[in-house]
Amino acid sequence: VDDFNFCTVANNGLNLGFLSYKGNAKISVCADKLIGMDSHLFVECLESAYDDICNGVDNASSEELKAPDLTPLSAKFLEIGLSCAVAGTVALLSIWLAKK
Repeated sequence: VDDFNFCTVANNGLNLGFLSYKGNAKISVCADKLIGMDSHLFVECLESAYDDICNGVDNASSEELKAPDLTPLSAKFLEIGLSCAVAGTVALLSIWLAKK
C-alpha cells in the first residue's frame, strides 16, 4: 500500500480526521452546513494547526525513538515468581535425587 485515504460520513455536525502514513499527512473534513460555522475562520485555524504540525515534524530530532516497555507490572512480578519457582523446584529435585 503506497497511499491511504479515508473519509467518514455520519450523522455528525462536524467530523475532522488527521492521518499520517508513509511520510504523507492527510486531513479530511465533513461538515453539515446546518451547524452554521464560519468556514473561512475554520480554514484559517486548520491551516495554522497544519503549519504547526509541519514545523514540529521539521524540527523533530532525527534520533530514533525507542518503543516504551508496556509490560504490565503484574506480568513482571509473575515472570519473577515463576523463575523463582522453577529454580526452587530444580534445587529441591536436585537435593531429593542426591539423597537417593
